[in-house]
Amino acid sequence: MLNSKYIFTGGCLVITGLMGFPIWQEYLQGNLLFLFTILLTPYILYVRHPDTSSPQYALLGLLAALGHYVLGLNVLFLMSYLCLALFLVEWQWGKLNNLTLYWIFLLSPLTIFFFSVFSFPIRLELSNLAAYLLSFVQSDIVCQGNIITIQGDEFSVDHACMGLKMVGYSYLAFLVFITHFERKLSQQLDKKWIVLILSLGSIQILLANLIRIITIIIAGAMPETTAHEVIGLSSWIGYVIFPSYFFIQWLTKHYGQLPSPRRTKVLPPICAYSLLFALVISIGINSYNKQYQPAQAPVAAYKQNCIPNVEQQTNMDGILQLKNDEILIYIKPSCPPYRADHAPNICWKGSGYAFRKEAVLIVNDIPMLCAELHKGDAVLYTAWWYDNGLHQTNSQLEWRWNSLKGNGNYQLINITANNSATLKTYIQQFISCNQ
Repeated sequence: MLNSKYIFTGGCLVITGLMGFPIWQEYLQGNLLFLFTILLTPYILYVRHPDTSSPQYALLGLLAALGHYVLGLNVLFLMSYLCLALFLVEWQWGKLNNLTLYWIFLLSPLTIFFFSVFSFPIRLELSNLAAYLLSFVQSDIVCQGNIITIQGDEFSVDHACMGLKMVGYSYLAFLVFITHFERKLSQQLDKKWIVLILSLGSIQILLANLIRIITIIIAGAMPETTAHEVIGLSSWIGYVIFPSYFFIQWLTKHYGQLPSPRRTKVLPPICAYSLLFALVISIGINSYNKQYQPAQAPVAAYKQNCIPNVEQQTNMDGILQLKNDEILIYIKPSCPPYRADHAPNICWKGSGYAFRKEAVLIVNDIPMLCAELHKGDAVLYTAWWYDNGLHQTNSQLEWRWNSLKGNGNYQLINITANNSATLKTYIQQFISCNQ
């Protein structure tokens, strides 16, 4: 039977959760990692020091809410809500264990953002490394972008590859293992050991994926076959999950510490209620601003008549669209380096296209990323890069780093055509016109 603590805590979370529905709905759709993390929360977080509370999560939540109000970053809104949940739990039951920040990271959009945006260069490097290692035993092997060709058969290190797709689920498993052995052995790992586990786990994921690629090529297991999926799942379990399970068990047993006694310290009711009230109000204000006062979107810049015979249209996000029967060009306005951009490898997937044959393309000494877009029997050819008028790059890290240094204002240029020849022609025309 529910007691007053559960009713009070649940009521606060439901009220604030409903306030943030305009923001939650964009994030929750199809996000299985979020749902699994929520379901496994009782196996990740536990009360470490009963009857001991702290204002730290309330203060962090208020800081995140202020950041969302100023910067408009949805990840900060979600962080303020999660901090509210942690504050309520610690206030009512006691101090939580050391995994709370990692729990917040898995629940935030940062996981999807990092995996979607930065997996592209990782996959290219994995393809090159796999081809290099296979070249010692197979001479007729060619690597172009994320496509490895051997004896006429093509193998791609695509976005759905097991090693990279399961990064979030691997981290989730690590947290569950840590909590399991801390409770079983009555030991607690220091934060430095948790960081070590996650760091080594990241290396394991990359190595497992490399082994997976090599195994698939040697076995000739083509995509969408049972053998292909079995090799991917076996690589993840055999090279990531099992080793991590026994390593975390060993680390907890030998380097875990007995829970340190802590003097009971409870927040004064006036302080706790004041922090709760401030958090709820700030979440409500941010939700209202999101729903009823949308920010004015920047508009992409474009030299008029640069590309002749195209229809021009600007959408609500400030994205400029140029199109005719041969070409589709998106010029996407610059955004701050801390924001997610409208990267084609995210937006096109949202339109139902699958990315294949991803590679680096050099046109007029400008590096850009290119890929084939597949949707049913339809195939499109696309390329994109970042341009601030003085500097062009295909690197997410480079344009963000330059923006942090004050050399920003990078627009994203995405050109798509029905064939590769037309694509290169319009790329050259666009570059010549804008230099």
